Amino acid sequence: MFSFEGDFKTRPKVSLGGASRKYSIQRSAFDRCATLSQSGGTFPIANGPNLTLLVRQLLFFYKQNEDSKRLIWLYQNLIKHSSLFVKQLDGSERLTCLFQIKRLMSLCCRLLQNCNDDSLNVALPMRMLEVFSSEDTYLPVLQDASYVVSVIEQILHYMIHNGYYRSLYLLINSKLPSSIEYSDLSRVPIAKILLENVLKPLHFIYNSCPEGARQQVFTAFTEEFLAAPFTDQIFHFIIPALADAQTVFPYEPFLNALLLIESRCSRKSGGAPWLFYFVLTVGENYLGALSEEGLLVYLRVLHTFLSQLPVSPASASCHDSASDSEEESEEADKPSSPEDGRLSVSYITEECLKKLDTKQQTNTLLSLVWRDSASEEVFTTMASVCHTLMVQHRMMVPKVRVYK
Repeated sequence: MFSFEGDFKTRPKVSLGGASRKYSIQRSAFDRCATLSQSGGTFPIANGPNLTLLVRQLLFFYKQNEDSKRLIWLYQNLIKHSSLFVKQLDGSERLTCLFQIKRLMSLCCRLLQNCNDDSLNVALPMRMLEVFSSEDTYLPVLQDASYVVSVIEQILHYMIHNGYYRSLYLLINSKLPSSIEYSDLSRVPIAKILLENVLKPLHFIYNSCPEGARQQVFTAFTEEFLAAPFTDQIFHFIIPALADAQTVFPYEPFLNALLLIESRCSRKSGGAPWLFYFVLTVGENYLGALSEEGLLVYLRVLHTFLSQLPVSPASASCHDSASDSEEESEEADKPSSPEDGRLSVSYITEECLKKLDTKQQTNTLLSLVWRDSASEEVFTTMASVCHTLMVQHRMMVPKVRVYK
């Protein structure tokens, strides 16, 4: 009863046998139903309530290291009988059905994060993501477009909180070759699917979700894809794809979200060069479509990230040493080579400064200044941008378009 180590009533020993037994019973019940669902069995799988029962059982005991095969089997049947399953969103069990779909999709995200495991066939989990986040799955059954949008928004928002963009990032870098380019899109089916999955959550407004949901979606996308050194797949495929006007990337909402992300950061972002490169690259095809307010936000974003951009080694070597030979200057201008499959900060910094000095960028910025409605903020921000280019990045006045 007593312990001379002082453990009496301080470290109670809790037996988990009861919980383990419950899980074991549910696993056995699930396996029994799966067996009975085979052709000619007494548990027809092509039945909404039966699918709901199987999902309820699996969610109760699911552990990824033990039950991933059960989950894959269930995904197969849910995809096959998706219309029967989602039909319950139109009845008294709609809240239960919606909860189950969200949980199944979050498990899908977790499963796909193990995409480097050769034993995992990612095709089925990816198909699950595609089917149950598509309007084509719900609209023929529910016949209510606004309700369908609400359902998909809630599912996507839940997935975003459960590693959706992390899963896609890992898949892109695991399943796509490092040599892939945007021009290969039509020849690589999985690349097209992954790109669609990256874009899909960004196009919804999330009016049916808690306030700030869309901001959370853009934040997750930014943190996973744009705030870290780019891999070859991100640099040569994802960014050119999103920069293509035919892709219809929501550029202006992204800029608003990005500005809000930065305003909430208490310290400078280490991902500034990568984010700045993305803003400039995608902006090449979207600047003309920005509203007047959007252009002002764009100017604020430039001002914010330019000040966080590290000093380019090439700029320093070119402008610090007047005695440098022409060959040495050219060598300094060359971007550093990628390291471990990721592009270096110095290379991205140089690319940012080059993109900022294009004719299109200059005309866009000057159009803000020349407007009769130009505010004091526009003049102040433009002056700050020019000052940062001269002082921090040592860009000479005769060589930079925006000074002129």
